[in-house]
Amino acid sequence: MIDSLATLDASKSRITLALVNRDPASAIACDVRISGHPVDGSHQATVLEGPHADAYNDVDQPDTITPRATKVEFRSGRVVLPSHSLTMCHIELPVHHAEGEVNAGRMLSGDWHLSTTGWHKRS
Repeated sequence: MIDSLATLDASKSRITLALVNRDPASAIACDVRISGHPVDGSHQATVLEGPHADAYNDVDQPDTITPRATKVEFRSGRVVLPSHSLTMCHIELPVHHAEGEVNAGRMLSGDWHLSTTGWHKRS
């Protein structure tokens, strides 16, 4: 019940992940990988959620559902998403992981390779 979308900003320095947990009652853990490598660490995020799945804003209650700035923690690629929520996670590049790092060049062309010290442009 997770939907996702990833975008890369114009400067190719940040990925934004939109992670939607459609389960109306339960938090769900999901695994996130970028270029095949798990995301780790704490990243800036904005979470949109309400007190229950049928919650909505109207003139009398304009703040029932409000965006909340936070940080989300990824451990070996796993993150827990609140029930019935949208989490917009901002991941600065390069993304570091056990094998090196992922940067926009790797995702946009086949001219890069991964070594134990990181991603390198092929000559």
